[in-house]
Amino acid sequence: MKFYRLITFILVILFSLSIQFSIHADESTEIITATNFTELQTNTISVLKIPNAYIKSIVETNSGMQITWKNVNAAKYQLYRSSNRKKDFKLIATTKKTKWLDLKTKPDTIYYYKIKYFQNVGTSAFSKTVKFRTPTKKPRMNFEKNLKSFIKKHVYRRYPCNVLVNKYVESCYSLSSGKKAKRSRQFNNVKLHGSPLADHWKHGNAKLSFKYTTAKKIYNERGTVKSKTFPLKSSGRKKVVSHFKPNMKQLVKGDIITYSRGGRGNHVAIYIGKFKNKSDLIDYLNNEVGVKCNSNTSWIKSWNGNCKYWVLQGGMSYNNQVYICNNANVTTTGGGSRLSHSISLFENE
Repeated sequence: MKFYRLITFILVILFSLSIQFSIHADESTEIITATNFTELQTNTISVLKIPNAYIKSIVETNSGMQITWKNVNAAKYQLYRSSNRKKDFKLIATTKKTKWLDLKTKPDTIYYYKIKYFQNVGTSAFSKTVKFRTPTKKPRMNFEKNLKSFIKKHVYRRYPCNVLVNKYVESCYSLSSGKKAKRSRQFNNVKLHGSPLADHWKHGNAKLSFKYTTAKKIYNERGTVKSKTFPLKSSGRKKVVSHFKPNMKQLVKGDIITYSRGGRGNHVAIYIGKFKNKSDLIDYLNNEVGVKCNSNTSWIKSWNGNCKYWVLQGGMSYNNQVYICNNANVTTTGGGSRLSHSISLFENE
């Protein structure tokens, strides 16, 4: 037993002497200590820790997706986008800024974004990928819900045509509430500035403003969503867009249409849809809109033969009575003025 202990002691002494000998044998060999570790780092090739920069948020704007990322004082950043999380990423921006407005997205489409950056000491790898769905191109109000409320309130009243249309525009808001309203992408607090006449609507000189919801996603460094909100934004005062010589087949429920005679707009109405006949219109009003009516209802008139395009309008017959009538193409009073322009409200032009 003592013999084995002696052998072990001798081996330890020999190992210690061999280490000292190897250190002194080559004076160029440097011992790494806590004091010179930082100095040695400066003489090596730097590799950036990944990811130092990452996408922080994506926010909808009127013109595109605003992508923002963390500032790491890089010489430049590169932003990549794909419709597939795992492949086909394409470079869409090289910039010194820490944000980019992506103007070339399609509506109602999921996109994936990631970035990398450049500094004098090297290039980063890609950040974590983030996901965002673009909004629909033409968010619109729930026409049937709004029409139900509007008919019940105004159909037995007596208004000039432009007054009825102006009241209709100001009634265009989301009727839902709570989280559902925030996520519905509906409009509210619609305000029409002034009291536009039919000719104002025709030439696009009517101005309105409204508030609308947008989507805002906040991401963390791992690329996962920290929060998602639907902030309310104001459109600002803007002119309506008037379309010349509209195609009847392209009209959309809720569009405003104007009639002209002698180059001047002299009548305006609210388009409510295409129906084969009066019976189909009555079925629509009863079952989809929720307004009780029948073939004897006094405010539904088929005055224009077999025309299938129906409107809600004031300023008709005697005393400006409000009617639903199948004369979207031509008025039956006032010298027979014809449909000349259409206005689609609240679209993202």
